Amino acid sequence: MNKYLIDTNIFIESAYRFYAFDICPGFWDFLDKCSQLDSIKSINKVYDEITSDNTNLQDFKEKLKNRGFFLPIGSITPSSYTKISQTLQTMQYTQQAVTDFSSGADYFLVALAYQESYTIVTHEAKSSNNAKNTIKIPNVCERLEINCIDIAEFLRREQARFILEHTTQQKS
Repeated sequence: MNKYLIDTNIFIESAYRFYAFDICPGFWDFLDKCSQLDSIKSINKVYDEITSDNTNLQDFKEKLKNRGFFLPIGSITPSSYTKISQTLQTMQYTQQAVTDFSSGADYFLVALAYQESYTIVTHEAKSSNNAKNTIKIPNVCERLEINCIDIAEFLRREQARFILEHTTQQKS
C-alpha cells in the first residue's frame, strides 16, 4: 500500500488555481475522504504554513486537523534529521538555502518521508543542477531515493475521478 505525505503547496495552489473550491469541489471531497485513511497524511508544520484569507481553505484545514491528518514531528528520529542535513551539505547548496529549507515544513516532510517510506506529493518541480540558492523537495528526494510525485500522479494512483454534474452551457 502506498503512503503519502501532502506538501503545503498542494493545499494553497489547489485552492487558488485549478481545484478552487467553487470550480472543483470534488477534489476537496476526495481529499476529505483521503484524510480518513492512515496512508495519506501531512505534518503539523504544513498545517502551520497553510495561512490564507480563503475561508474555505481555513475551514478545510481545521477539519483535517480535527481528524488527526497532520502528524506531529516529534516522532521523527535524530538519525533521520542527521541524514537529511548531511545530504543537503553534499548537494552543494548555499548555506542560506540550507538554512531556509531547514526552517520550513519541507525539511520535516522529507525527514518523515525518509524515515517512514512515504511518497511526497508536491507541486514543486525539480530544479537544475546549477540552482544552488533554493532547495526543491524533488531534488532532495531524488538524492535520498524518496518517491516524490505531483498532484496529477497522486490522483491517478488513487483513481480519483471528478465528474461534471452540470453546466450552464447548452449544446447547439
